[in-house]
Amino acid sequence: MSAGTVRPASTGEESGTDASVRRKPNARTPSGNGRRQPRAAGPRRTTEPGRRGAELPALTMVMLLAAFVGLMFHRVFGLTTVLAPTVVAAVVPAIVVGAACRGMRAPAPVSATVTVNLVAAVVAGSAVYARDRALAAVVPTPGSVAAMAGDLADVPREILTTVLPAPPGTSSILVPACVWVASAAGAELLYRTRFAALAVLPATALFLGAALLATGAPGTSLPLVAGFAAAVGLFLAVRDTAPRPANIALAGLLALALAIPGAFAALSLPGGARHAFDPRGHVDPPAPTTLRGPSPLAYVSAWLQHPETLMFTDAGSPPPPGGKLYRLAVFDHYDGVSWTPVDRFLPSGGRVPEPERDAAGTPVGQDITVAELPGVFLPAVERPVEVHATEGEFAVDPESGVLASETPLRTGMRYQVTSRPTEHDPARTEYMAAGRTASALELPGGDESGAAPPVVAALRDYAQQATAGAQFPYQQALRLASWLRGYAAGDPQAIPGHSYRHIQYFLETSRQGTSEQFATAFALMARTLALPARVVVGFRAEAQQAEPVTRVRGGDVLVWAEVEFAGAGWVPFFPTPGAGSATSAVAPPTEEVAEPEPVPAEPASPGAPTGPPSRAEIDSAIENRAHAAATEDHAGGRDTGVGAGVVVSAVVSAALAGYVALAFAGPVWLRRSRARGTPEMRIAGSWEQLVDDLARIGPPLPAGATTGDVVEHARVGAGTEAGASAAVVASAADGVAF
Repeated sequence: MSAGTVRPASTGEESGTDASVRRKPNARTPSGNGRRQPRAAGPRRTTEPGRRGAELPALTMVMLLAAFVGLMFHRVFGLTTVLAPTVVAAVVPAIVVGAACRGMRAPAPVSATVTVNLVAAVVAGSAVYARDRALAAVVPTPGSVAAMAGDLADVPREILTTVLPAPPGTSSILVPACVWVASAAGAELLYRTRFAALAVLPATALFLGAALLATGAPGTSLPLVAGFAAAVGLFLAVRDTAPRPANIALAGLLALALAIPGAFAALSLPGGARHAFDPRGHVDPPAPTTLRGPSPLAYVSAWLQHPETLMFTDAGSPPPPGGKLYRLAVFDHYDGVSWTPVDRFLPSGGRVPEPERDAAGTPVGQDITVAELPGVFLPAVERPVEVHATEGEFAVDPESGVLASETPLRTGMRYQVTSRPTEHDPARTEYMAAGRTASALELPGGDESGAAPPVVAALRDYAQQATAGAQFPYQQALRLASWLRGYAAGDPQAIPGHSYRHIQYFLETSRQGTSEQFATAFALMARTLALPARVVVGFRAEAQQAEPVTRVRGGDVLVWAEVEFAGAGWVPFFPTPGAGSATSAVAPPTEEVAEPEPVPAEPASPGAPTGPPSRAEIDSAIENRAHAAATEDHAGGRDTGVGAGVVVSAVVSAALAGYVALAFAGPVWLRRSRARGTPEMRIAGSWEQLVDDLARIGPPLPAGATTGDVVEHARVGAGTEAGASAAVVASAADGVAF
């Protein structure tokens, strides 16, 4: 065909594959004329049709995951404190993002949704947590915003340095803040990303952070961990009808992240209160709470002078037959003039940390109303575990369990305490070593050369005289308390004071004092024996019949001492006459009444049932062990005739002389024989001699005891220096044996 000739349009009669294909009607056009109809105008969808219908259920799951973050704080602030803020903060930001995006057909810019959520969060925070600085108690101001920002920055450290649960206050702003961020960020990732699992990342990170902050709080978080893991799986199920490999992999990583706190025991596991990782050990503690108030020791003498003054009442559990003992304050630092009370107080919302030792006693409830009790210390039965105050805030010393109000006590102030008294087992404590608290061993007052003052040497002489023959620390403490009870007399009119000069006058001149002098003398004398000791001030109320309320008066004040034993903690001792036995205040502290004379017990009939021995009986047996024969009174017998008496005396004297000769000569001969021979023989003999000597201290060594067991036995029974010497002999003996 020549150029410029117009080719006629095809009629469809041409043969060939190409022609037939070109003429095939378009399936997307109604007429099949081969023309493609244009697409309707509008933004293109970026999500698959299957995901559009799952957006609302997925958004609901984002809210639920954010709510789990707030609920994790229930162990930190209490469920009633976190519940309402959690619900509001989980729902509002997610709805804001969902309404702005509207199924991704007309998504709002990220900056718009973030701005709306931020403004809403600041307004809500100002109205709830910074009302005093907000305009009309609602509208945010620079002051309210700065206050909330400062609180949020300080709250994590405050939580990690507070006895949980934390007291109510502005620190709970952390709960809605974390929930709000988890909800808003999760909703943003839900609508603006193609990977559904990314939407659970904010809630997961904040959930784990809340779990770490709850370390050491009462209760367990395992149900919340299980619920959160189930919510993550449910979210993935409703978000994707056909899960992507990337989502499955990310879900596995999330499950692994949830397992990490469990591996480190950051969550409190059933049956255990210790944690393999505790963030509290990595935070610098705050300055101790300063408690301004007079020392209770300064009031002891005045209270004894006015014994009928009502200190407080207790409408809780009635006192047992032996009475109820209330601890008021513990004093552990002595400067030679006065005692200083413990000052390591931390704010608490109602919980008192459990002691290291077991407190297996029956719970005792107290409902105390303050009357004329001055100061800031709150009386409570040892050891308190839970406190509820109707007004004001209080702090607790975690080590001693002492409670104190952050404001001075006033008449009518009321609070409730639940205590679990510690039951000390003398049979278990008998052979325990003394504790190692350095502050409870200090005896200050030396001169520039470091030499101790003369009064310390006098106290040491008295202590050694009182504990002569004692083999273990517990026996030393028992004998020291009994010695003081028999050495001096109680006198409520005695001159008050507990300085070195007062105690020296009490021991050497007056030999009369109140429980203030008896307890101080015991503690200082115990310290000269390397027994960590401190002083406690409290009240002892006897059982009051026909009265539902226990009334504690000034005459019920009592001061006692506590000695620390490794493994048993602080054990109380009562060296004041009239205050019960040496280790149990079982009688009213009427200090002007002398110690009663012991009354011989009636012999029990052979068939009469006998109960277990009391603690006082066990302590008495421990105290008199190994020296009872030397302290027995030898009464003269009847005259059986001069001749018979002479013969019997001569025979007995000869037998005793022979026994004494053998008793002294045998060990001397054995010791000398062990010191002869080759060096190896002498070393082996020294080891045998050491084992024989240690066999006379405490319980016998087992037949299979190792050299390490013998060295430890020497250290516990005879002191640190003896243990070091035994270690040298043990090393040489091991060298010879091997």
